[in-house]
Amino acid sequence: MILVLAVHFVLSLFFTLAFCLFFDLSAALSFAAGSFLMLGNLLVMSLVWPLILAKKQVALSTGVIVLKFAILTWVVFSVATGTTIHAGWFAGGLSLVVVSAVVAAFKIAATSN
Repeated sequence: MILVLAVHFVLSLFFTLAFCLFFDLSAALSFAAGSFLMLGNLLVMSLVWPLILAKKQVALSTGVIVLKFAILTWVVFSVATGTTIHAGWFAGGLSLVVVSAVVAAFKIAATSN
């Protein structure tokens, strides 16, 4: 999970700087807001899941999943409707987590062979 966090952080910085150079600042900040929101989500998930899996309680894990998605949905809705963030760039930042996971998976697969 640390590899996914590191890859996501590096890709977030890279794409934010690239969008700042090639597009406007508001697009880069919208992308950065989405990608760093997902970075925070990944960080919390990487800290909480080992504690949940150690106790092996189904009700606790279900509650954490529901609460995490409720908070994430509220934050995304609040940011998307209450600010001047561009929704497309923000969604691109949110979806960067998929790219980070795929890059980290290929890195792990390459080092295990």
